[in-house]
Amino acid sequence: MLRRLPILALTLLAGCSLLASDADRGAVGPVVFSLPVLDLDGDGPAEPQRFLIVQTEASYNCLLPLAADLDVDGSRLLVEIEGIAEVSACATAIGPARADFPLSLADGTYTLTIEHLGRLDRYRIELHDEDLTVTTLEAEVSRYEASEG
Repeated sequence: MLRRLPILALTLLAGCSLLASDADRGAVGPVVFSLPVLDLDGDGPAEPQRFLIVQTEASYNCLLPLAADLDVDGSRLLVEIEGIAEVSACATAIGPARADFPLSLADGTYTLTIEHLGRLDRYRIELHDEDLTVTTLEAEVSRYEASEG
């Protein structure tokens, strides 16, 4: 039984490269974003926090990080997606490549721009007393998906 463990470990960790080749890493297809409020500490002392979660529509045989950056400048949010981040190992599980960004947004109106595949998609985000409204202004390579919270 001990002799099979290294082979099993290699199988679990090698899955990352099977569906995310170097060519796929920079050419991820459309992405989906959501803006949930998450309580990461359960019943702990921390307050629930809003996140911007961006993930690929495609699933991979490994939970891969999405190479993306978030820049917040006043009421403007810019997400730049470069592709799938390189990893040396990951656990085998089927799912999208994903990037999570914690947000600290006061009530107000914001413009979210997603730069992906050479295009700029734009959305208006209105946040008032924890009520969230997202309006698509222009979208070709991304879409908003409402989340609970």
